[in-house]
Amino acid sequence: MKAIREELDKLALQFQRNVNEDRTTVVVTEEEAKGLPAGWIAARRRDAEGRLIVTLDYPTYLPFLENAVDEDARRRVWLAKQNEGGPANLALLDRALLLRHELARLYGYPDYATFSLRRTMAKTPAAVEQFLARVKAAVDAGEARELAELRADKAALLGLPVEQVQLNRWDVAFHQERVRRARYAIDQEALRAHFPTEASVAWVLALAERLYGVAFVARDVPRWADDEIGELSDAFNAMTEGLGRAEKERAEREQLRTYYLSQVITAQEEERKRIARELHDETGQALASLMVGLRNVEEAPTDEDMRQRLNALRQITAHTLENVRELSIELRPSVLDDHGLVVALTRYTQDYSARHQVPVDFQTVGLDGERLSPPIETALYRIVQEALTNAAKYAQARRLSVLLEKRSDQISAIVEDDGRGFDAAAVLSSSAQNQRLGLYGMRERAALCGGTVTIESRPGGGTSVFVRIPVTSDE
Repeated sequence: MKAIREELDKLALQFQRNVNEDRTTVVVTEEEAKGLPAGWIAARRRDAEGRLIVTLDYPTYLPFLENAVDEDARRRVWLAKQNEGGPANLALLDRALLLRHELARLYGYPDYATFSLRRTMAKTPAAVEQFLARVKAAVDAGEARELAELRADKAALLGLPVEQVQLNRWDVAFHQERVRRARYAIDQEALRAHFPTEASVAWVLALAERLYGVAFVARDVPRWADDEIGELSDAFNAMTEGLGRAEKERAEREQLRTYYLSQVITAQEEERKRIARELHDETGQALASLMVGLRNVEEAPTDEDMRQRLNALRQITAHTLENVRELSIELRPSVLDDHGLVVALTRYTQDYSARHQVPVDFQTVGLDGERLSPPIETALYRIVQEALTNAAKYAQARRLSVLLEKRSDQISAIVEDDGRGFDAAAVLSSSAQNQRLGLYGMRERAALCGGTVTIESRPGGGTSVFVRIPVTSDE
């Protein structure tokens, strides 16, 4: 199973790499490019015959489909885009389909669709097909109206009766843009003035860095000509310098935030250890001694009423001692330090099931008794603990599951429940800190280890918490 998953990941990467490295271009004449903005035409490279070279990257491809009047030119560009990646990707898809089917059969499912939906709200392919059928029935009429409007626009442009006109896939973007301009007087080119280049680029780069964990480093472009290109290089250098300063300031703020948060969490863990030792060594021993003393009093010659009261007192004391033991485990389970994450979570989920009367299915894949670094074990234990605690407080779940899986370069945990769910986006964006403090804490714990936490939930659809933390061979 592990080998199949790893091969599927490699196939996905190779598929995307084939698309990214595809250098297919389409050449068009200036007449075929009629309708394109002057700036777009000026930015295109030309072949030996002076024809425009249209690449398949988004800033080139989409404006062409939206603005080129020549239908045959749109068709050629659209077909080239659909075949991006080449025949090699078709072979990759065939192999991926076979592996997915094999993986599903190994898990005891008839097909990959059934396997992949097993832990989703839909549960079965039949439910998905029913949902899609309902969606189709709801949008069919609206889709027909929109396509009829686009077809009528094409007929008006060509000067032909509507019944003689066929609307093709490469026509849709072009006629949508025409209808949009006619109806709302919106010109995409005019919108450019409202999105200054430097501010827009800075925002996109910052977002990409946060999402993908990459860093963009500015490089100066030498001024090699005293013309418009030279001026462009100077403007580019000024922009990259400004971006560099902004990035440095952002990185410094992020470093400070991470440092102080790390110190807070470290101090919190140390305090939990100290309290756990005190509760066990001092409070626990005191309560045990109290029980012995009460037992001695109980055995002294007293009346029956006093005996009953003392017996009740001993039961209360025993209950208090048990609570203290549980509190010590909650604060810092010694089993986590002594035996590792798997054993600690096994005991915790067992205690959780007994305490809340909710079954918890705990499974591990790829660990085989292997220990992780203490920071990663602590982070995963606390995140799973927080997720299960939230489920007990809010979910009203009938069943929960915890999956811990280690691959060559990543350890992941998945906590799922079938409870009432919640609007994850609304809670995470809420200004009320008490509503999202636990969720924020889970994300920050993972971030300190270089990982991420993703929360998927919807009202009535249960909740899934996905934790992914990178690991190295020495962890």
